[in-house]
Amino acid sequence: MTSERIPEVWVGQKVVVNTVEMVQFVATLRDVRAFGFLHELEDEPGDDHPLVFAPWSSILWIRLASDDDIDAAAEEREGERGRRRELQGEDYP
Repeated sequence: MTSERIPEVWVGQKVVVNTVEMVQFVATLRDVRAFGFLHELEDEPGDDHPLVFAPWSSILWIRLASDDDIDAAAEEREGERGRRRELQGEDYP
């Protein structure tokens, strides 16, 4: 049996995170510490993906993301881009 435990074994994989504010998102888990974890958000394809630290006190739960979770997150991002284009005009990327 490996000495690594969940969520440490998930580092480098996509996870679903649910915060105490009931916000749910998909991110790539980058590091896990006793006081929290580091994740990478993927808001826009091709953008620099910011690393974000989240203390455990701000999280209700975290789990591995399924293909359906990843697809739903991509669709949501596309919808958000469409809404921005409507608000700012067609020239907005």
